Amino acid sequence: MAAIPRDTNGLDGTEQIETPHATNNQIDPGLIKLAEIFKDGFLKYQEKDIEALKIELKDRKHVTIIIVSAMLAIILSIVYLTIIGKFEMTTFTFLLGTAVGSMLTILAKMYSGTGE
Repeated sequence: MAAIPRDTNGLDGTEQIETPHATNNQIDPGLIKLAEIFKDGFLKYQEKDIEALKIELKDRKHVTIIIVSAMLAIILSIVYLTIIGKFEMTTFTFLLGTAVGSMLTILAKMYSGTGE
């Protein structure tokens, strides 16, 4: 077993141990290389994550447009049927509230990410 060199020149008179990796406040090149590998991997992961979010946002935008368009068609149909006298005003109010509430619920679940 090799002896560890000891330095007895500590500021408080205690004995200090020298290690081969911590001389002259230099960082081990292997440690620097490892940090660079982690950094590169992290940046690649972040780029992939950003691309996935962009695709997900585009899909949500299209679904939102479809849902809003469908609800708008339903609301316009209700308004037309109320105007020509097929529905009473109370039925119009009920159907309008149901349509708007359904649309808000679907959009909230879609954008909250829980899907519950």
